[in-house]
Amino acid sequence: MLSVSDVSVSYGKLKVLSNVNLEIPMATITGLVAPNGYGKTTLLRTIAGLIPFYKGIVTIDGIRASQRISYYKKLFFIEDSSVLNPIMSPLDYLLLVKKAWQSGVDIDVVVETVRIGGFLRKPINKLSLGMKQQTVIAMCLVSDAEYILLDEPMNGLDPTNTAIMAWQLKLMREQGKSIFMSSHLLSNVDEITDQVVFLKDGGIAKLTSSGQGIRSSDTYQELYFEDEGLVLGLDVLAER
Repeated sequence: MLSVSDVSVSYGKLKVLSNVNLEIPMATITGLVAPNGYGKTTLLRTIAGLIPFYKGIVTIDGIRASQRISYYKKLFFIEDSSVLNPIMSPLDYLLLVKKAWQSGVDIDVVVETVRIGGFLRKPINKLSLGMKQQTVIAMCLVSDAEYILLDEPMNGLDPTNTAIMAWQLKLMREQGKSIFMSSHLLSNVDEITDQVVFLKDGGIAKLTSSGQGIRSSDTYQELYFEDEGLVLGLDVLAER
């Protein structure tokens, strides 16, 4: 289990996260939802050990981030495809990840599974956004990490690539991986996640599970729209 216990993060005098408590079980997909600027990326980066926190504990199967080799063996995080080196190819990255994570995963199997064979040796700067996102997923699989963090993996994708991405995430869950992903695509979140975390005021305002039958769009409106005096439903806005 990935566990976040009483974690607080500040940038100077600005407190971004305050006493966050969260558990991410194995073989699940957990969605992370909030408007921009509410701390989603900060939470992901904190779990990944990229941002220091002045209070709290983050562990993976009881291992703290300070135990870096053991911790990162279990975790894979890439913020988005924009950080990929434009002159490297997907194959370059898969070989790099396999070596860094000392993974026993067969790259050829991942290439076939994620369907990136057609552009495996092309430079990143020649790939579409969908191809880059598929490359990121392939990197996650090659790492063989048990916990995957993703920041807006569906961002900018067309409906076809969104569906492909959703299928690939569910495939990772079937393989026993646990995924913690931020997203603004609420209908997609409802379709693929086991639970959804809503951030507000630096903490977790609500956690819903797929078995509750609660639409994320309804929770989003309840938590964020009414604060600003906005009463139009998301379904109405979508029609405009």
